[in-house]
Amino acid sequence: RASGEAGAYDRGTHLEFVYLRTLSEAGSYGLVQGGGDYYTQTGAGVHNRSTYPFILFEFAYPIINHNLWVTTGIETGYTGETDAVADYTNRSRYEDGYIQLDWNIGKWGFMVGDRFRVINFWQNELKLGNEYEHTTSNHAYTVSAYHRFNEGNTLQGTFARRYYNAE
Repeated sequence: RASGEAGAYDRGTHLEFVYLRTLSEAGSYGLVQGGGDYYTQTGAGVHNRSTYPFILFEFAYPIINHNLWVTTGIETGYTGETDAVADYTNRSRYEDGYIQLDWNIGKWGFMVGDRFRVINFWQNELKLGNEYEHTTSNHAYTVSAYHRFNEGNTLQGTFARRYYNAE
């Protein structure tokens, strides 16, 4: 319920699908994942809504031996937010490409990776009729280490740094 008034409510929905296919005895796999979130808020004659669909394609395979892996993928998604009170619609679309190396040594594991993202924004102020577009991109570098103590107990540390490329 969004407020105390009659007929006011908030509602959220999440839908997701995952398809994972093992491609070899070494454990190589292909992954397709997609879905979205939808939120709506109604009350006092106002109807706000937000939509966030996405899709991801990923492929992982060992190189040199079974302890060194490469994971590559692409992801794309959309954001649409309509605010009836402020009278605007924000939209953005993103495309990600990523690659990471995973190295396993006994109970230890290490990962280093990069995720490159391009985001296109456009806003429409409904009341004023103003509309603008903006594009930005960034790299997110990640380093991670973990130790697996036993089945179900792992300690992991991760450091990530994002560099924005203003356009």
